[in-house]
Amino acid sequence: MSNQTYCDISLEEIKGVLKAEKGWTIVNDSTAEEYIFEFNLKKAPGIAIRVHSSITKSGCREVGTDSIIIYAINKITNSGYIKSKRINRIQTWKKNLVNAVMDIYSQAKIRAKI
Repeated sequence: MSNQTYCDISLEEIKGVLKAEKGWTIVNDSTAEEYIFEFNLKKAPGIAIRVHSSITKSGCREVGTDSIIIYAINKITNSGYIKSKRINRIQTWKKNLVNAVMDIYSQAKIRAKI
């Protein structure tokens, strides 16, 4: 199977990458159609990394309808902090997600001067 082939992702799989014991939580947002994960930067109060999983309550969205989106937000002003990155749901999604999260995390730390 090609690394560029679409694959379904389960909630358990994404929880295996965005681990609760590392500080990731699921955002309680009744308006969101998908699960949103959040990691709060401890040394930058109000700044969080969010991951829109593309996984709905009924499962993974259909091919071509959505990608995983990662960005940082200022929760105090409810505004964007670091521009989003998109991860396609292909065979390498786990590695790509970790790399994107680490990139957003590094950018947020630099901007917050921590």
